[in-house]
Amino acid sequence: MEKEMAEKTVTIQQLERQKQAMEDEIYQWKQRRYQLEEIESDLARLQLVEQELIMLSSDAWSGNYGQSVAGNMEVQQLEQQRILKKEIHTLKEVSIQQESNTRKSVMQVEKEQQTLRKEVYQ
Repeated sequence: MEKEMAEKTVTIQQLERQKQAMEDEIYQWKQRRYQLEEIESDLARLQLVEQELIMLSSDAWSGNYGQSVAGNMEVQQLEQQRILKKEIHTLKEVSIQQESNTRKSVMQVEKEQQTLRKEVYQ
């Protein structure tokens, strides 16, 4: 009986370490998501600057050649913007899903710990 209680106590301790590791992982996923949001903000600022440069280049060039250069720059900028936004969105979704999965695992570990604690301390 004592041996079984000691084993359960060790299991509780192992689960506590596992839970702590999962909580650390959740923190890392949150940090990753915050970094992605900062990248999004920086990207938005850069896009504004790029749009201003495109407008200035349109004004600086005269004739059809200048307009086509500015037009090509704008098309490229919009395509790059679309790709980056899609990648950032995908990474944020992955981050949110991983965080959710880890939270579920933490909840399972907590339930298992609770069950073992009841058995040990009753």
